[in-house]
Amino acid sequence: MSAFRAARILDPLAWWDVASLYDRYAGAFDLFVYCAFFTAVARLALRGKFSGRPGRALAGVIGIALGTALAVTASRHAWSLRRAGPMAIAIGLLVVGIVLFQLVRIMGTPGTVAVSLTYLSIFLLMHAVSPELTDYLDDQASGLGVVLYLIFYGCLLTLFGALALRATSRARIENTGQRRIARTAEPWHGREKKLRKAIVKKPVLAPRPDRSQPRSPRRANGLGRRLRRALRSVRRSQVAERGAVSKAQNHVLPEAQHKIAKVEHTLAAVRAEAGKPTPSWEGMARATSQIAHGADTTIELIDRVRTLDRRIRTMDWRQHEELRKLWGHATDEEKEKLRSRILLERNKIIQESAGDALAQRCERRHQDFRRVMDDVGKGALSQQRKPVLDGLALAIEIQEAQGKDLGRLQAVEKKLKKLTKARGGSEASGGPGRTAGTAQDQKGAPGPS
Repeated sequence: MSAFRAARILDPLAWWDVASLYDRYAGAFDLFVYCAFFTAVARLALRGKFSGRPGRALAGVIGIALGTALAVTASRHAWSLRRAGPMAIAIGLLVVGIVLFQLVRIMGTPGTVAVSLTYLSIFLLMHAVSPELTDYLDDQASGLGVVLYLIFYGCLLTLFGALALRATSRARIENTGQRRIARTAEPWHGREKKLRKAIVKKPVLAPRPDRSQPRSPRRANGLGRRLRRALRSVRRSQVAERGAVSKAQNHVLPEAQHKIAKVEHTLAAVRAEAGKPTPSWEGMARATSQIAHGADTTIELIDRVRTLDRRIRTMDWRQHEELRKLWGHATDEEKEKLRSRILLERNKIIQESAGDALAQRCERRHQDFRRVMDDVGKGALSQQRKPVLDGLALAIEIQEAQGKDLGRLQAVEKKLKKLTKARGGSEASGGPGRTAGTAQDQKGAPGPS
């Protein structure tokens, strides 16, 4: 009984012909598909910039506009999705080909053989599954069909050549092994006499060297080579560090200074607008949003400098520890070189730590600035003058302090760049960033830091 009821429910769909329905309402079907496609693409493209309900509305408007434009253009050229059947089949075959190629490559097949096998399989599958596609290519693009056939025969030749090469290489390996076995089993001929002469002239077992004398620590661990290699590594890393510091000093930090100056100018303009008898509250709210975005850009630039300094500091710590390991077995002359280099690495680490601390302070101050600007924006929307003026005054103070710290960060990067140019010696011990610890280390061996 239940099966009979289900059949009666599905009776209206028994003679439902999708093709005839599409022929009758082709324009509506195409418009719906185009709009849905462009809406999805717009939503994906605007996901990071516009979120929430405004982002969805904007994506819908863009999708409807582009879908309508494409539907009108297609109708003028007498084109519809019905004619896109071969295209859909081609896309499906392409996806199958990519999956098949990955499977063949996983099995360890060479690249050319994998491409040939994939193309042959897709070509034969296309002729077996969709003869309409081949007929369409012959009618609309006969030249492309000829190219596909030429590629088919080329892949066949490549596949046969790979199989033949594999067979001949296997036979060559077997013949080589047989010749090696035969050469081992054949008589000595004159080689035995040559071997006896060589044994008489020079014994096979050479006398062992005298181990009674102890080897020097320098010779035992190859300190000279290790020291030269470590110093070369330090010099190479200094070149890379100099490039990173120059990028931060010449490009990133000046751009951050420009952004801060622009934010301060906009804050002053908003403060002047708030002092008027009838200020533009809506314009002030938009300006606070722009100010917040400008401050975000500034802190992103400062974070880039902080990331560069952290990478350089990690590199300097590694070099510092490597040089300290060489200190215990070094001679007095080598200790002089090591002392200057170790002090140089310590001074660089001090400057990098100072830059990291300044960047962290700027980030914490930026969080306070964003909270203040949120309060200013809310006050502008509710048209409350006193909270807006108080918040703007506090925001200007925060930005002034931010600019001063950014100037200090520029000074730190300048000192760090000077240290990356130093070769040790006077620059390392008396240059910028000298502290009491480094001065004490100059009197003797560098102790653990």
